[in-house]
Amino acid sequence: MYLDKLTLEEYLKAITNKNIELPAFLNKIAMEQVMFHWCETPQGEAKPDGTIALPIFGFSSILNIFGHKTFGEILVDSSSESKGKIIAAPINISNGLLKISGKGKGTPEKYKGSTKVDPGGMELLFNSKGPDYFSFSAKIDILGLSTESSGKLSDNGITVNVKSNIVNIFKDELEVTLNDTNFEAKAGLDVGFKNKSITLPMNLGKLDFSTSVKGSFVAIYNKGVLKTKINAKFEIIGLDFNLGTIQLDTRDIKDIPNLLFKYIEENVEKIFADLLKDAELWLKAIKAKIIQIVDQLIGKALHDVYGIARDKIAPLVKTLLDFKPEQIAGVLKGAGENAANVIKALSDLGYSDKIIEGAIKTIFPDAKVNISLGHTDIPASMHIDKGAKGHIDEGARGHIDKGAKAHIDTRTGFHTDIGGSAHVDKSARLHVNESARAHVNTPLVPHIDTKNHIDI
Repeated sequence: MYLDKLTLEEYLKAITNKNIELPAFLNKIAMEQVMFHWCETPQGEAKPDGTIALPIFGFSSILNIFGHKTFGEILVDSSSESKGKIIAAPINISNGLLKISGKGKGTPEKYKGSTKVDPGGMELLFNSKGPDYFSFSAKIDILGLSTESSGKLSDNGITVNVKSNIVNIFKDELEVTLNDTNFEAKAGLDVGFKNKSITLPMNLGKLDFSTSVKGSFVAIYNKGVLKTKINAKFEIIGLDFNLGTIQLDTRDIKDIPNLLFKYIEENVEKIFADLLKDAELWLKAIKAKIIQIVDQLIGKALHDVYGIARDKIAPLVKTLLDFKPEQIAGVLKGAGENAANVIKALSDLGYSDKIIEGAIKTIFPDAKVNISLGHTDIPASMHIDKGAKGHIDEGARGHIDKGAKAHIDTRTGFHTDIGGSAHVDKSARLHVNESARAHVNTPLVPHIDTKNHIDI
């Protein structure tokens, strides 16, 4: 008996003589050029289509399975159970983007039907009892992956799970569903990064990106267009950084780590916004060695980027970074503090004169420091300080301070302060302050000050 067309669902209901409930996709599988046979001859008999009818009831036909032509031979036993083998032609979507192949021999050599099936495709096993009515094993090539995989048919199409042989990309198998020439591939994402660093903006250091980016991956090929995207996030120092949905331009899964890292580098300010706007989080990452940065750049960033006042920086880095005096001095220098202010900051933190002197000599090698006299010369020419109280000589030339109270000399010429009160000499030339009270000299020719006054 010959039929031009018959659905698989119609066939199964006919041989069971029951109105059974079947998966919807079975009604989508059309059988064409159906040749039924009944044979009682032990050696079988030749059918009109050229195939051999085995000694049992059955049929052969061309099946259209989700847009792909196959050749099938089905036999029915005494219990009305149907079993058989369906041979598909090789599948090649978009020049190798997805290929499914196998050991199928195609239509028999003597087959006389109008539709032929090429060899080299997968072989599907059919069993009318279900629940997996069709199952198969085949070689799958997709998005740069190549492996032997098993699969089945479902309402959505030909479904196969592909195990990735590439480490540090997927956390589970890639599930591929093919329907006609369109397909979808999806999997859980788990991309591990090691020995990678990201340069942060605004000189905030280099971030050690040894972490895993986790989420989901999906590639959709529809009407000749491939769209690949991931949705992912990662964790650093207890913080979650959400990348959202990222479109990837690739036909090869092996490109995912490099494309993902490039995206993070190009969008570092947006991705790390929470970290970059919070000084304490940033310092926490430095302490955890997640961010590498030199001490002086820490100070510059705290002052210039995060807007922290210079007098607040020393206690902050001591508390959050557990820095030593020398490191604190380096941070303060980076923030723009001079040696005198660093001395004061370290003294306020409770460090001894000896420790402070050592830190200053390391960070400010040009400064002449005498902690016991409580002043700093930066880098002043030769002069004498005798019993002078705390003061600063910055760039001052040779002079004598004898019993003078706290004052500042900035780029002054040779002069003598004897018992003078607190005052400022700025670019003043050779002069003598003898018991002069608080005053300002800026800039002056040689003169003598004895009373409270201002020379301009």
